[in-house]
Amino acid sequence: MRKKLKLRKIRLSFIIQNYTQFLCTFVNLKRIPKMYNLFMGKEEVRRYLLRYLNAFILGALLLSAFSRYQKKLLGLPLTFAPSTFVIPVFFGGFSGLFVSIFYIRLRASREQMRDFLNNADDIIQIIDQEGNFLFVNKAWHKKFGYTSLEVKSLNVFDIIHPTQVEKCQIVIQKLFEGDGHSLETDTIYLSKDGETIYLEGKLNCRFENGRAISTRGIFRDITERHEAREFQKLVGNIFEKTREGLVITDPKQAITFINAAFTKITGYTKEEAIGKNIHKLFPNNKGVKKNMKEVETSLEENDYWQYKIWTRRKNGEEYLNNMTILRISNSNEDISAYTCLFSDITEKEEKDNRLRYLATHDILTDLHNRDIFYQHTNRSLVEAKEKKNLVAVLFLDLDGFKDINDQYGHHAGDALLKLIAQRLRHHTREEDSVARLGGDEFAILLSKVSSEDEAKAVAQNILNAIAAPFNLGDFTIQITTSIGISIYSENSEIGMLIAEADQAMYKAKREGKNRISILQEEDTRPIPMDVGRRPPRHP
Repeated sequence: MRKKLKLRKIRLSFIIQNYTQFLCTFVNLKRIPKMYNLFMGKEEVRRYLLRYLNAFILGALLLSAFSRYQKKLLGLPLTFAPSTFVIPVFFGGFSGLFVSIFYIRLRASREQMRDFLNNADDIIQIIDQEGNFLFVNKAWHKKFGYTSLEVKSLNVFDIIHPTQVEKCQIVIQKLFEGDGHSLETDTIYLSKDGETIYLEGKLNCRFENGRAISTRGIFRDITERHEAREFQKLVGNIFEKTREGLVITDPKQAITFINAAFTKITGYTKEEAIGKNIHKLFPNNKGVKKNMKEVETSLEENDYWQYKIWTRRKNGEEYLNNMTILRISNSNEDISAYTCLFSDITEKEEKDNRLRYLATHDILTDLHNRDIFYQHTNRSLVEAKEKKNLVAVLFLDLDGFKDINDQYGHHAGDALLKLIAQRLRHHTREEDSVARLGGDEFAILLSKVSSEDEAKAVAQNILNAIAAPFNLGDFTIQITTSIGISIYSENSEIGMLIAEADQAMYKAKREGKNRISILQEEDTRPIPMDVGRRPPRHP
């Protein structure tokens, strides 16, 4: 009897010990009340209670059967007294109950984890060693456009950009052969519709029994950031390679950035320019500095200001700078920077000035040409009508110039015309216009004369000046000219005024040359329409 009681105590102690160990290992009793958070309503409660009851009964039956089997192994008598089922039913039932609770909580935890992964903003994927997908989240589906069914037959290398396949193979191989540490990587995928998607993220391996069985990757879409970075590189290359100088300053006009063209134009290196005030590197060299209030007003109203300024390079050389200043404001409308674009237009300005000069001057003599002479004459006539001034036009034609060309050559003739032009400018006022109309014909506009006698006096001085000998180096030439004068009257127009001077010059020729003539009223005759534009005469 004592032996049986001892065996029962040993068996009971063994059962309690193993049962306690089981509960401590698999069930956290303190968290059991939290399982009721899973209940959604009465139907849910009934379902869970039914499940717990079934687990209790199953556990009781299993432990009772195990108890009967153990007695059989020990050679103990089998009895069906109720007292022999109390312990197996109690411990077995509650063991089944707690196992069921643990299973429910484990499944709920897995569902929560899956729900968390599926609703994460990051792109999550799990692949095996061959690159087959084991899991992808909703963000992955949304980004790449593949359905769950399509993913099952898809390999990761099918959607990796061709330029990244080799790199990704090396990374995955390194993970599987390594110790499972995380690797940071960036790669390029292709969506279902062919869109290029740039990703960056981390990869690690899952191990079972010391062997890597899959890789887990969490990625973030950086396509917009990549495109912004590429655009920034493009803009940077444009800034560096443009022929215009670029300088950026802070709100206090201290330089924060320059490009290569800035150094090429000004001579200042990046180290010499950064941090300096922009005005120190663009000194105003010719006293044309703009009023700063004008600058500030223009920037305030238009956010830009453009002007030309003569300044100096680092070596002291002067150049004409075409500069545009832009004001950059932030979202609060506060000034965040100034951007200055500039270029050296010295050579262009000189060419433009030369073209403008050639458009208004005779190339050989540097006197005004026919077009500008007509413009000046017309302007003077308008002013004369308004202010009741007198205007006179002198028409000159050299006497015997053709003979000089034939005797001494065209080079001597050209040299003579240049010297004559100098004497004409010397004997006229700055406000008068002296022009070469072509060949050996010249015209002079006396914009303001007090009387006809004053016009005659100017003409006489010119006549005497041209009659003086001209030294052409190896020889001396003497030549005379015939001058016709026309005086502005109230009804005069430019064509009539020049035509009358031309007719007066003809009269001087007829009367013996080397003289002055003013067309009198009885000498007037019909004037040809092409007068003043016919080929030069060489009587």
